[in-house]
Amino acid sequence: MPDEVVVVGATPDAASEQVRALAKVRGSAFGHHRFTLGRLATELAKVTLADLGLVPIGRLPFEALCARVVDRLRHGGKLARLMPVVDQPGLPAALARTLDELRQAGASHVEGDADLTEALGVLVEELATSKLADRTLVFQLATEVARGASESALLGHHAMFIDVPVRTFVEEQLVAAFVGRAPSVFACVPAGDRTTDRLAGVLGCEIEKLATVPADSLSRVQRHLFAGTAQVAVGDDTVAVMSAPGESRECVELARRVMHEAQRGTLFDRMAILLRSPEHYRAHLEEALGRAGIPTHFAQGTRLPDPSGRAFLALLACAAEELSARRFAEYLSLGEVPDATAADQPPLPPPPGERWVPPDEELVPRALAAAEEEEDRGDETAPNLDRDGAPLPPPNLAAAVVAGSLRAPWRWERLLHDAAVIGGRDRWVRRLDGHAEKLRLDAHDDELAREHRERDLADLAALRRFAIPLVDDLAALPASANWGTWIERLTALASRTLRDPTRVQAVLANLNPMAQIGPVSLSEVR
Repeated sequence: MPDEVVVVGATPDAASEQVRALAKVRGSAFGHHRFTLGRLATELAKVTLADLGLVPIGRLPFEALCARVVDRLRHGGKLARLMPVVDQPGLPAALARTLDELRQAGASHVEGDADLTEALGVLVEELATSKLADRTLVFQLATEVARGASESALLGHHAMFIDVPVRTFVEEQLVAAFVGRAPSVFACVPAGDRTTDRLAGVLGCEIEKLATVPADSLSRVQRHLFAGTAQVAVGDDTVAVMSAPGESRECVELARRVMHEAQRGTLFDRMAILLRSPEHYRAHLEEALGRAGIPTHFAQGTRLPDPSGRAFLALLACAAEELSARRFAEYLSLGEVPDATAADQPPLPPPPGERWVPPDEELVPRALAAAEEEEDRGDETAPNLDRDGAPLPPPNLAAAVVAGSLRAPWRWERLLHDAAVIGGRDRWVRRLDGHAEKLRLDAHDDELAREHRERDLADLAALRRFAIPLVDDLAALPASANWGTWIERLTALASRTLRDPTRVQAVLANLNPMAQIGPVSLSEVR
Protein backbone atom coordinates (compact mmCIF):
# COMPACT_ATOMS: atom_id res chain seq x y z
CA MET A 1 0.00 0.00 0.00
CA PRO A 2 1.52 3.39 -0.98
CA ASP A 3 2.44 5.80 1.82
CA GLU A 4 0.36 8.89 2.54
CA VAL A 5 1.75 12.38 1.96
CA VAL A 6 0.88 15.63 3.73
CA VAL A 7 1.11 18.50 1.22
CA VAL A 8 1.43 21.95 2.79
CA GLY A 9 1.11 24.93 0.45
CA ALA A 10 1.28 28.68 0.86
CA THR A 11 -2.42 28.76 -0.13
CA PRO A 12 -5.09 26.06 -0.51
CA ASP A 13 -4.91 26.48 -4.29
CA ALA A 14 -1.13 25.94 -4.27
CA ALA A 15 -1.43 22.62 -2.42
CA SER A 16 -4.30 21.49 -4.65
CA GLU A 17 -2.43 22.46 -7.81
CA GLN A 18 0.55 20.33 -6.76
CA VAL A 19 -1.67 17.27 -6.31
CA ARG A 20 -3.45 17.92 -9.61
CA ALA A 21 -0.11 18.20 -11.43
CA LEU A 22 0.99 14.88 -9.95
CA ALA A 23 -2.28 13.21 -10.94
CA LYS A 24 -1.90 14.56 -14.47
CA VAL A 25 1.55 13.01 -14.81
CA ARG A 26 0.83 9.72 -13.02
CA GLY A 27 -2.76 9.27 -14.14
CA SER A 28 -4.13 9.25 -10.57
CA ALA A 29 -3.21 10.39 -7.07
CA PHE A 30 -4.31 8.96 -3.72
CA GLY A 31 -3.42 9.50 -0.07
CA HIS A 32 -2.58 13.21 -0.30
CA HIS A 33 -3.67 15.52 2.53
CA ARG A 34 -3.68 19.18 1.49
CA PHE A 35 -3.28 22.03 3.98
CA THR A 36 -1.96 25.50 4.54
CA LEU A 37 0.31 25.85 7.56
CA GLY A 38 -2.45 27.50 9.59
CA ARG A 39 -5.00 24.84 8.65
CA LEU A 40 -2.49 22.09 9.52
CA ALA A 41 -1.97 23.66 12.95
CA THR A 42 -5.71 23.76 13.57
CA GLU A 43 -6.19 20.14 12.53
CA LEU A 44 -3.40 19.00 14.84
CA ALA A 45 -4.67 21.07 17.77
CA LYS A 46 -8.42 20.65 17.37
CA VAL A 47 -8.77 17.82 19.91
CA THR A 48 -6.75 19.75 22.49
CA LEU A 49 -8.77 22.88 21.77
CA ALA A 50 -11.99 20.96 22.32
CA ASP A 51 -10.71 19.42 25.56
CA LEU A 52 -9.75 22.87 26.87
CA GLY A 53 -12.98 24.47 25.64
CA LEU A 54 -11.09 26.97 23.47
CA VAL A 55 -12.35 28.57 20.25
CA PRO A 56 -9.79 29.66 17.61
CA ILE A 57 -10.17 33.24 16.40
CA GLY A 58 -8.90 35.28 13.47
CA ARG A 59 -7.91 38.89 12.86
CA LEU A 60 -11.16 40.75 13.61
CA PRO A 61 -11.89 39.10 17.00
CA PHE A 62 -8.22 39.57 17.93
CA GLU A 63 -8.57 43.30 17.24
CA ALA A 64 -11.70 43.32 19.40
CA LEU A 65 -9.75 41.79 22.27
CA CYS A 66 -7.06 44.42 21.84
CA ALA A 67 -9.75 47.12 22.05
CA ARG A 68 -10.74 45.58 25.39
CA VAL A 69 -7.06 45.55 26.44
CA VAL A 70 -6.78 49.27 25.68
CA ASP A 71 -9.94 49.97 27.67
CA ARG A 72 -8.69 48.01 30.70
CA LEU A 73 -5.28 49.67 30.67
CA ARG A 74 -6.76 53.13 30.28
CA HIS A 75 -9.14 52.74 33.23
CA GLY A 76 -6.38 51.13 35.27
CA GLY A 77 -4.07 54.07 34.68
CA LYS A 78 -1.37 51.80 33.26
CA LEU A 79 -0.91 53.55 29.94
CA ALA A 80 1.83 56.13 29.79
CA ARG A 81 3.36 56.47 26.35
CA LEU A 82 0.09 55.59 24.56
CA MET A 83 -2.18 57.98 26.47
CA PRO A 84 -2.02 60.76 23.80
CA VAL A 85 -3.51 58.38 21.20
CA VAL A 86 -5.70 56.23 23.46
CA ASP A 87 -8.92 57.62 21.93
CA GLN A 88 -7.81 57.25 18.33
CA PRO A 89 -9.76 54.56 16.37
CA GLY A 90 -6.60 53.12 14.83
CA LEU A 91 -4.94 52.23 18.14
CA PRO A 92 -6.61 48.80 18.69
CA ALA A 93 -5.74 47.64 15.16
CA ALA A 94 -2.13 48.88 15.43
CA LEU A 95 -1.76 47.33 18.88
CA ALA A 96 -3.23 44.06 17.57
CA ARG A 97 -0.59 43.85 14.85
CA THR A 98 2.20 44.59 17.33
CA LEU A 99 1.02 42.16 20.00
CA ASP A 100 0.42 39.45 17.41
CA GLU A 101 3.97 39.80 16.11
CA LEU A 102 5.36 39.73 19.65
CA ARG A 103 3.40 36.62 20.59
CA GLN A 104 4.38 34.81 17.38
CA ALA A 105 8.00 35.71 18.13
CA GLY A 106 7.67 33.96 21.50
CA ALA A 107 8.06 37.16 23.54
CA SER A 108 6.51 37.39 27.03
CA HIS A 109 7.76 40.92 27.76
CA VAL A 110 9.36 43.86 25.95
CA GLU A 111 12.57 45.21 27.43
CA GLY A 112 12.29 48.93 28.13
CA ASP A 113 8.62 49.25 27.12
CA ALA A 114 6.29 48.95 30.10
CA ASP A 115 3.17 49.69 28.03
CA LEU A 116 3.64 46.79 25.62
CA THR A 117 4.70 44.44 28.42
CA GLU A 118 1.55 45.28 30.37
CA ALA A 119 -0.58 44.95 27.23
CA LEU A 120 0.86 41.50 26.53
CA GLY A 121 -0.06 40.33 30.01
CA VAL A 122 -3.59 41.71 29.83
CA LEU A 123 -4.09 40.13 26.40
CA VAL A 124 -3.13 36.71 27.75
CA GLU A 125 -5.62 37.20 30.60
CA GLU A 126 -8.38 38.19 28.18
CA LEU A 127 -7.72 35.15 25.99
CA ALA A 128 -7.91 32.85 29.01
CA THR A 129 -11.02 34.53 30.42
CA SER A 130 -12.88 34.43 27.09
CA LYS A 131 -11.71 30.85 26.33
CA LEU A 132 -10.25 31.95 22.99
CA ALA A 133 -7.15 30.82 21.12
CA ASP A 134 -5.29 33.18 18.82
CA ARG A 135 -2.95 32.03 16.05
CA THR A 136 0.02 31.81 18.44
CA LEU A 137 -1.78 29.60 20.94
CA VAL A 138 -3.13 27.32 18.18
CA PHE A 139 0.40 26.86 16.82
CA GLN A 140 1.79 26.20 20.31
CA LEU A 141 -0.83 23.53 21.02
CA ALA A 142 -0.22 21.95 17.60
CA THR A 143 3.52 21.89 18.31
CA GLU A 144 2.91 20.11 21.62
CA VAL A 145 0.80 17.51 19.83
CA ALA A 146 3.48 16.96 17.18
CA ARG A 147 6.24 16.66 19.79
CA GLY A 148 4.31 14.31 22.05
CA ALA A 149 3.35 10.68 21.67
CA SER A 150 0.06 11.49 19.97
CA GLU A 151 -1.19 9.18 17.24
CA SER A 152 -2.74 11.90 15.08
CA ALA A 153 -3.75 10.75 11.61
CA LEU A 154 -1.56 13.51 10.12
CA LEU A 155 1.66 12.58 11.90
CA GLY A 156 4.22 10.05 10.72
CA HIS A 157 3.58 10.56 7.00
CA HIS A 158 5.84 11.94 4.27
CA ALA A 159 5.74 15.74 4.15
CA MET A 160 5.93 18.18 1.25
CA PHE A 161 6.18 21.97 1.69
CA ILE A 162 5.46 24.00 -1.45
CA ASP A 163 6.70 27.61 -1.14
CA VAL A 164 5.39 27.84 2.45
CA PRO A 165 6.51 31.06 4.15
CA VAL A 166 8.00 30.32 7.59
CA ARG A 167 8.60 33.74 9.09
CA THR A 168 7.83 33.52 12.81
CA PHE A 169 9.15 31.59 15.79
CA VAL A 170 5.92 29.63 16.41
CA GLU A 171 5.71 28.62 12.74
CA GLU A 172 9.32 27.45 12.82
CA GLN A 173 8.68 25.41 15.98
CA LEU A 174 5.63 23.71 14.44
CA VAL A 175 7.44 22.84 11.21
CA ALA A 176 10.39 21.42 13.18
CA ALA A 177 8.11 19.27 15.35
CA PHE A 178 6.05 18.09 12.38
CA VAL A 179 8.96 17.10 10.14
CA GLY A 180 10.58 15.38 13.12
CA ARG A 181 7.81 12.77 12.90
CA ALA A 182 7.96 12.44 9.10
CA PRO A 183 9.98 9.64 7.42
CA SER A 184 10.96 12.00 4.59
CA VAL A 185 10.50 15.67 3.77
CA PHE A 186 10.62 17.67 0.57
CA ALA A 187 10.53 21.48 0.60
CA CYS A 188 10.97 24.08 -2.10
CA VAL A 189 11.11 27.88 -1.89
CA PRO A 190 11.68 30.61 -4.48
CA ALA A 191 15.29 31.72 -4.79
CA GLY A 192 15.99 34.64 -2.47
CA ASP A 193 12.98 34.08 -0.19
CA ARG A 194 13.65 34.76 3.51
CA THR A 195 12.21 31.35 4.36
CA THR A 196 15.29 29.65 2.90
CA ASP A 197 17.52 30.11 5.94
CA ARG A 198 14.79 29.18 8.41
CA LEU A 199 13.94 25.97 6.54
CA ALA A 200 17.61 25.06 6.31
CA GLY A 201 17.89 25.33 10.08
CA VAL A 202 14.67 23.42 10.72
CA LEU A 203 15.49 20.57 8.35
CA GLY A 204 19.17 20.48 9.30
CA CYS A 205 20.34 20.30 5.70
CA GLU A 206 21.82 22.42 2.97
CA ILE A 207 19.47 24.03 0.49
CA GLU A 208 20.09 22.80 -3.04
CA LYS A 209 19.97 25.61 -5.56
CA LEU A 210 18.66 24.47 -8.92
CA ALA A 211 21.13 25.60 -11.56
CA THR A 212 18.58 26.01 -14.31
CA VAL A 213 19.29 28.36 -17.18
CA PRO A 214 16.34 30.70 -17.87
CA ALA A 215 15.01 29.97 -21.33
CA ASP A 216 13.18 33.28 -21.82
CA SER A 217 12.42 36.61 -20.18
CA LEU A 218 9.54 35.21 -18.13
CA SER A 219 11.79 32.48 -16.68
CA ARG A 220 14.37 35.11 -15.77
CA VAL A 221 11.73 37.19 -13.98
CA GLN A 222 10.58 34.13 -12.03
CA ARG A 223 14.12 33.19 -11.06
CA HIS A 224 15.25 36.65 -9.93
CA LEU A 225 11.98 37.99 -8.51
CA PHE A 226 13.05 37.52 -4.86
CA ALA A 227 16.79 37.19 -5.34
CA GLY A 228 17.46 40.92 -5.57
CA THR A 229 19.77 40.43 -8.55
CA ALA A 230 19.50 41.60 -12.11
CA GLN A 231 20.55 39.97 -15.34
CA VAL A 232 21.00 41.80 -18.59
CA ALA A 233 19.48 39.90 -21.47
CA VAL A 234 17.73 40.42 -24.76
CA GLY A 235 13.98 40.75 -24.33
CA ASP A 236 11.38 38.60 -26.07
CA ASP A 237 7.59 38.40 -26.28
CA THR A 238 7.16 36.35 -23.09
CA VAL A 239 7.12 39.60 -21.07
CA ALA A 240 5.27 42.67 -22.28
CA VAL A 241 5.14 46.10 -20.65
CA MET A 242 2.05 48.24 -21.14
CA SER A 243 0.67 51.47 -19.77
CA ALA A 244 -2.94 52.63 -19.48
CA PRO A 245 -4.60 55.82 -18.14
CA GLY A 246 -6.45 54.40 -15.14
CA GLU A 247 -7.60 51.07 -13.73
CA SER A 248 -10.59 50.73 -16.08
CA ARG A 249 -8.55 51.08 -19.28
CA GLU A 250 -5.81 48.89 -17.83
CA CYS A 251 -8.33 46.09 -17.22
CA VAL A 252 -9.57 46.41 -20.81
CA GLU A 253 -6.00 45.96 -22.01
CA LEU A 254 -5.64 42.92 -19.74
CA ALA A 255 -8.77 41.41 -21.29
CA ARG A 256 -7.30 41.99 -24.76
CA ARG A 257 -4.05 40.35 -23.67
CA VAL A 258 -5.97 37.32 -22.40
CA MET A 259 -7.83 37.00 -25.70
CA HIS A 260 -4.54 37.29 -27.58
CA GLU A 261 -3.03 34.47 -25.54
CA ALA A 262 -6.16 32.36 -26.07
CA GLN A 263 -5.81 32.79 -29.83
CA ARG A 264 -2.25 31.52 -29.54
CA GLY A 265 -3.59 28.32 -27.96
CA THR A 266 -3.11 29.01 -24.25
CA LEU A 267 -5.96 27.60 -22.13
CA PHE A 268 -7.86 29.91 -19.81
CA ASP A 269 -7.04 27.71 -16.79
CA ARG A 270 -3.33 28.24 -17.53
CA MET A 271 -3.66 32.02 -17.19
CA ALA A 272 -3.61 34.15 -14.05
CA ILE A 273 -3.87 37.85 -13.27
CA LEU A 274 -2.04 39.08 -10.16
CA LEU A 275 -3.32 42.41 -8.80
CA ARG A 276 -1.40 44.84 -6.64
CA SER A 277 -4.62 46.13 -4.99
CA PRO A 278 -7.60 43.83 -5.65
CA GLU A 279 -10.02 46.20 -3.91
CA HIS A 280 -9.39 48.87 -6.57
CA TYR A 281 -9.28 46.58 -9.60
CA ARG A 282 -11.90 43.91 -8.97
CA ALA A 283 -14.99 45.74 -10.27
CA HIS A 284 -13.17 47.04 -13.36
CA LEU A 285 -11.59 43.68 -14.11
CA GLU A 286 -14.84 41.78 -13.66
CA GLU A 287 -16.61 44.15 -16.07
CA ALA A 288 -13.84 43.98 -18.69
CA LEU A 289 -13.58 40.19 -18.62
CA GLY A 290 -17.37 39.83 -18.59
CA ARG A 291 -17.75 42.01 -21.70
CA ALA A 292 -15.09 39.90 -23.41
CA GLY A 293 -16.90 36.68 -22.47
CA ILE A 294 -13.92 35.36 -20.49
CA PRO A 295 -14.79 32.96 -17.61
CA THR A 296 -13.05 33.96 -14.38
CA HIS A 297 -12.45 32.79 -10.82
CA PHE A 298 -11.38 35.35 -8.21
CA ALA A 299 -9.20 33.71 -5.56
CA GLN A 300 -9.42 36.63 -3.15
CA GLY A 301 -10.00 40.33 -2.90
CA THR A 302 -12.90 42.67 -2.21
CA ARG A 303 -16.22 41.29 -3.36
CA LEU A 304 -19.05 43.29 -4.87
CA PRO A 305 -21.63 44.59 -2.38
CA ASP A 306 -23.88 41.78 -1.21
CA PRO A 307 -27.61 42.49 -1.61
CA SER A 308 -28.48 40.65 1.60
CA GLY A 309 -26.09 42.89 3.53
CA ARG A 310 -27.56 46.01 1.93
CA ALA A 311 -31.09 44.83 2.70
CA PHE A 312 -30.17 44.19 6.33
CA LEU A 313 -28.56 47.62 6.66
CA ALA A 314 -31.73 49.15 5.21
CA LEU A 315 -33.75 47.45 7.96
CA LEU A 316 -31.37 48.73 10.64
CA ALA A 317 -31.71 52.19 9.15
CA CYS A 318 -35.50 51.74 9.25
CA ALA A 319 -35.29 51.02 12.97
CA ALA A 320 -32.88 53.90 13.62
CA GLU A 321 -35.12 56.36 11.72
CA GLU A 322 -38.24 55.58 13.77
CA LEU A 323 -39.56 52.82 11.48
CA SER A 324 -39.15 54.80 8.27
CA ALA A 325 -41.37 53.47 5.47
CA ARG A 326 -38.85 54.75 2.91
CA ARG A 327 -36.14 52.52 4.39
CA PHE A 328 -38.53 49.57 4.54
CA ALA A 329 -39.35 50.09 0.86
CA GLU A 330 -35.61 50.12 0.14
CA TYR A 331 -35.35 46.73 1.88
CA LEU A 332 -38.20 45.39 -0.29
CA SER A 333 -36.60 46.71 -3.48
CA LEU A 334 -33.42 44.65 -3.04
CA GLY A 335 -35.18 41.34 -3.65
CA GLU A 336 -34.09 39.64 -0.43
CA VAL A 337 -37.57 39.11 1.03
CA PRO A 338 -37.90 35.49 2.25
CA ASP A 339 -40.82 33.16 1.63
CA ALA A 340 -43.76 33.77 3.93
CA THR A 341 -45.35 31.14 6.11
CA ALA A 342 -48.77 29.66 5.41
CA ALA A 343 -50.26 32.57 7.40
CA ASP A 344 -48.48 35.10 5.13
CA GLN A 345 -46.12 36.08 7.96
CA PRO A 346 -42.29 36.20 8.09
CA PRO A 347 -40.62 32.89 8.98
CA LEU A 348 -39.82 32.31 12.64
CA PRO A 349 -36.11 32.45 13.55
CA PRO A 350 -34.41 29.15 14.38
CA PRO A 351 -33.14 28.57 17.94
CA PRO A 352 -29.99 30.56 18.84
CA GLY A 353 -27.75 27.48 18.63
CA GLU A 354 -28.74 26.87 15.01
CA ARG A 355 -28.00 30.39 13.73
CA TRP A 356 -24.21 30.20 14.06
CA VAL A 357 -22.18 30.32 10.84
CA PRO A 358 -18.39 29.73 10.97
CA PRO A 359 -16.36 32.83 10.07
CA ASP A 360 -14.18 32.76 7.00
CA GLU A 361 -10.90 32.22 8.86
CA GLU A 362 -7.96 29.91 8.25
CA LEU A 363 -8.12 28.66 11.85
CA VAL A 364 -11.64 27.24 11.43
CA PRO A 365 -11.30 23.42 11.35
CA ARG A 366 -11.12 22.15 7.79
CA ALA A 367 -13.94 19.60 8.11
CA LEU A 368 -16.38 22.26 9.34
CA ALA A 369 -15.41 24.69 6.60
CA ALA A 370 -15.69 21.96 3.94
CA ALA A 371 -19.15 20.98 5.18
CA GLU A 372 -20.33 24.57 4.96
CA GLU A 373 -18.92 24.97 1.43
CA GLU A 374 -20.57 21.73 0.31
CA GLU A 375 -23.90 22.86 1.74
CA ASP A 376 -23.60 26.20 -0.05
CA ARG A 377 -22.82 24.51 -3.37
CA GLY A 378 -25.77 22.20 -2.97
CA ASP A 379 -28.14 25.11 -2.40
CA GLU A 380 -26.84 27.05 -5.41
CA THR A 381 -27.03 24.22 -7.91
CA ALA A 382 -30.35 22.62 -6.92
CA PRO A 383 -32.50 22.55 -10.09
CA ASN A 384 -36.15 23.56 -10.07
CA LEU A 385 -37.57 20.32 -11.56
CA ASP A 386 -40.71 18.28 -11.18
CA ARG A 387 -40.80 14.56 -10.33
CA ASP A 388 -40.25 13.64 -14.00
CA GLY A 389 -37.16 15.83 -14.27
CA ALA A 390 -38.85 18.53 -16.39
CA PRO A 391 -38.35 22.22 -15.51
CA LEU A 392 -41.17 23.68 -13.44
CA PRO A 393 -43.03 26.66 -14.93
CA PRO A 394 -42.62 30.05 -13.22
CA PRO A 395 -45.17 30.67 -10.45
CA ASN A 396 -48.18 32.87 -11.00
CA LEU A 397 -47.16 36.45 -10.23
CA ALA A 398 -50.25 37.47 -8.29
CA ALA A 399 -50.32 34.26 -6.25
CA ALA A 400 -46.65 34.61 -5.47
CA VAL A 401 -47.18 38.09 -4.08
CA VAL A 402 -50.13 37.07 -1.94
CA ALA A 403 -48.30 33.99 -0.65
CA GLY A 404 -45.23 36.08 0.13
CA SER A 405 -42.99 33.93 -2.03
CA LEU A 406 -42.11 36.62 -4.56
CA ARG A 407 -38.50 37.66 -4.04
CA ALA A 408 -39.12 41.34 -4.88
CA PRO A 409 -42.80 42.24 -4.24
CA TRP A 410 -42.68 45.49 -6.17
CA ARG A 411 -46.38 46.24 -5.68
CA TRP A 412 -45.81 46.43 -1.93
CA GLU A 413 -43.58 49.47 -2.44
CA ARG A 414 -46.34 51.23 -4.39
CA LEU A 415 -48.88 50.38 -1.71
CA LEU A 416 -46.63 51.88 0.98
CA HIS A 417 -46.46 55.05 -1.11
CA ASP A 418 -50.20 55.15 -1.80
CA ALA A 419 -50.98 54.56 1.88
CA ALA A 420 -48.69 57.51 2.78
CA VAL A 421 -47.00 55.49 5.51
CA ILE A 422 -44.48 57.71 7.32
CA GLY A 423 -43.09 55.96 10.38
CA GLY A 424 -43.92 54.70 13.84
CA ARG A 425 -45.71 51.45 14.53
CA ASP A 426 -49.14 53.03 15.17
CA ARG A 427 -48.94 55.08 12.00
CA TRP A 428 -48.06 51.97 9.99
CA VAL A 429 -51.24 50.25 11.20
CA ARG A 430 -53.49 53.31 10.81
CA ARG A 431 -52.28 54.23 7.33
CA LEU A 432 -52.46 50.67 5.97
CA ASP A 433 -55.92 50.12 7.45
CA GLY A 434 -57.06 53.51 6.20
CA HIS A 435 -55.84 52.78 2.67
CA ALA A 436 -57.65 49.44 2.72
CA GLU A 437 -60.89 51.17 3.78
CA LYS A 438 -60.43 53.76 1.03
CA LEU A 439 -60.07 51.01 -1.56
CA ARG A 440 -63.25 49.31 -0.32
CA LEU A 441 -65.23 52.56 -0.52
CA ASP A 442 -64.12 53.30 -4.06
CA ALA A 443 -67.10 52.21 -6.19
CA HIS A 444 -66.30 51.39 -9.80
CA ASP A 445 -68.71 49.90 -12.28
CA ASP A 446 -65.88 49.07 -14.64
CA GLU A 447 -64.96 45.37 -14.33
CA LEU A 448 -61.24 45.97 -14.93
CA ALA A 449 -61.16 48.63 -12.20
CA ARG A 450 -62.88 46.25 -9.77
CA GLU A 451 -60.28 43.57 -10.55
CA HIS A 452 -57.46 46.03 -9.87
CA ARG A 453 -59.12 47.05 -6.59
CA GLU A 454 -59.49 43.44 -5.46
CA ARG A 455 -55.89 42.71 -6.34
CA ASP A 456 -54.71 45.79 -4.42
CA LEU A 457 -56.75 44.76 -1.40
CA ALA A 458 -55.24 41.27 -1.51
CA ASP A 459 -51.73 42.71 -1.88
CA LEU A 460 -52.35 45.17 0.93
CA ALA A 461 -53.56 42.40 3.26
CA ALA A 462 -50.46 40.31 2.44
CA LEU A 463 -48.22 43.33 3.01
CA ARG A 464 -49.87 44.06 6.36
CA ARG A 465 -49.55 40.45 7.59
CA PHE A 466 -45.90 40.31 6.50
CA ALA A 467 -44.66 43.80 7.38
CA ILE A 468 -46.26 44.52 10.76
CA PRO A 469 -44.48 41.62 12.58
CA LEU A 470 -41.18 42.86 11.16
CA VAL A 471 -42.01 46.43 12.21
CA ASP A 472 -42.72 45.08 15.71
CA ASP A 473 -39.31 43.34 15.73
CA LEU A 474 -37.56 46.53 14.62
CA ALA A 475 -39.40 48.60 17.23
CA ALA A 476 -38.37 46.12 19.93
CA LEU A 477 -34.63 46.50 19.20
CA PRO A 478 -32.90 48.03 22.21
CA ALA A 479 -31.52 51.54 22.05
CA SER A 480 -28.31 50.28 23.66
CA ALA A 481 -27.03 46.82 24.61
CA ASN A 482 -23.83 44.77 24.83
CA TRP A 483 -22.59 42.82 21.83
CA GLY A 484 -23.89 39.51 23.14
CA THR A 485 -27.45 40.86 23.16
CA TRP A 486 -27.04 42.54 19.77
CA ILE A 487 -25.73 39.37 18.14
CA GLU A 488 -28.64 37.31 19.49
CA ARG A 489 -31.24 39.86 18.34
CA LEU A 490 -29.67 40.58 14.95
CA THR A 491 -29.16 36.94 13.98
CA ALA A 492 -32.84 36.34 14.78
CA LEU A 493 -33.82 39.38 12.69
CA ALA A 494 -31.67 38.23 9.76
CA SER A 495 -33.31 34.79 9.86
CA ARG A 496 -36.76 36.38 9.56
CA THR A 497 -36.03 39.06 6.96
CA LEU A 498 -33.47 37.65 4.49
CA ARG A 499 -33.80 34.96 1.88
CA ASP A 500 -30.20 33.90 2.58
CA PRO A 501 -29.09 35.15 6.03
CA THR A 502 -25.84 33.14 6.15
CA ARG A 503 -23.59 35.95 4.91
CA VAL A 504 -24.90 38.41 7.49
CA GLN A 505 -24.65 35.73 10.19
CA ALA A 506 -21.06 35.00 9.13
CA VAL A 507 -20.18 38.66 9.73
CA LEU A 508 -21.88 38.54 13.11
CA ALA A 509 -19.99 35.33 13.95
CA ASN A 510 -16.75 37.32 13.75
CA LEU A 511 -18.09 39.65 16.45
CA ASN A 512 -18.73 36.98 19.10
CA PRO A 513 -15.57 37.71 21.13
CA MET A 514 -16.85 41.25 21.71
CA ALA A 515 -19.86 39.96 23.67
CA GLN A 516 -18.55 41.35 26.99
CA ILE A 517 -17.72 44.88 25.79
CA GLY A 518 -19.93 47.61 27.27
CA PRO A 519 -23.21 48.95 25.85
CA VAL A 520 -23.31 49.73 22.13
CA SER A 521 -26.00 51.89 20.52
CA LEU A 522 -27.94 51.03 17.36
CA SER A 523 -26.14 53.74 15.38
CA GLU A 524 -22.77 52.23 16.38
CA VAL A 525 -23.98 48.78 15.31
CA ARG A 526 -24.77 50.16 11.84
